[in-house]
Amino acid sequence: MYAETDFLLALIKDDDWLSEGAEEVYKENRDRLWTSEYTLVELMVVAYREEKDALVS
Repeated sequence: MYAETDFLLALIKDDDWLSEGAEEVYKENRDRLWTSEYTLVELMVVAYREEKDALVS
């Protein structure tokens, strides 16, 4: 199952309106999820835009 950017953002962001559903899908399918380099680049662009650093907790 392909994990696209909005799905991954819903898992990461605390206030995302899709987070509850995304967490359920993740729990049921985590062994079958995959994504692409393009999605990872999109996530980095969003993190940069929102001034978030993935390496800093």
